This record gives sequence, C-alpha cells and structure tokens, in this order.
Amino acid sequence: MIVRLTVGARKRAIARIMEARFLLVAFEEIREAANWTWPANPPVNLMGRGIFGQAQLERKRLQRAPDAQLCAELAGLPSAR
Repeated sequence: MIVRLTVGARKRAIARIMEARFLLVAFEEIREAANWTWPANPPVNLMGRGIFGQAQLERKRLQRAPDAQLCAELAGLPSAR
C-alpha cells in the first residue's frame, strides 16, 4: 500500500513525533534562555545541549523518511490523553 502525505500533513506528523519523543518546546525554551552557556557549561546545560542536538538529528532523519515510515512511527506513539 502506498501512503501519500501532503506537505502540511508531513510537517504535522514530524512535529507530533518530535514532541512525543523529545518535548522539544522545553528544550527550545532552554536553548533560547540567556543562561544556555552560563555558568561555564555545567552538566545540566551540557545534557540539555546533547539532547537538543539529538533531537535535531532525529528531525532531519524524519524529514528524509518516506511517508509510510512517518505513518508507522505515528502509529507507534502513545495516544494523547
């Protein structure tokens, strides 16, 4: 079976997968905060940067993924409550 998603549907699917896996909103807020690099790279900031970096790599992977793979990954996510 061939699955075709519109551009908008692909964007929504990727956003849903990313939110479920990484809670990106929280990391984007941390990244934009003034204390992202202060004080001199404490472990929490390093961990946050590492997870944010992983999330960006995952987003790129999902952007290259075929529509059927995105649908399969969406189906594997827990249901919203």
